[in-house]
Amino acid sequence: MDGKVVIIESIDDWNNIVRFHKNNNNLLVCKFSTSWCPPCKMLAPKFNQLSLNYNDNVMFLSIDIDKNQEIAEKFNVSSIPTTLIIQNCKVIYTVNGANIQEIQENIDSIIQ
Repeated sequence: MDGKVVIIESIDDWNNIVRFHKNNNNLLVCKFSTSWCPPCKMLAPKFNQLSLNYNDNVMFLSIDIDKNQEIAEKFNVSSIPTTLIIQNCKVIYTVNGANIQEIQENIDSIIQ
C-alpha cells in the first residue's frame, strides 16, 4: 500500500497504538471502511496520498470494520467510510463519506 497508512488487523494492534499515542498530542486519523464498499475504494488512494503530506505527528490508520467490529462499535461507526480524527484519546472530528478535502481541512485546523 502506498503512503504511510497503518493497517489495523486486530484489537491488539489498536490498543498498542492508542497506548503509545495516549498522551503525546499526536493525531490519529482513523479511516473505517470495508473491502467491498465502492466509496471506501474511492477514498483509499486519496487517503494514502494524504498521509504523505504530514510528519510523524499525524498517524493514518485504516480499519476494516468487517475484521474489527469491536473497534467500530467502540466509536459507534454506523456508516462507511467514516474517518475519525482523534487526539489524546478524544474524537475531535468525524467525517462521514469519502470527503478527502474535509478530512484534510480538519487535520490542518488542529495542527496549525
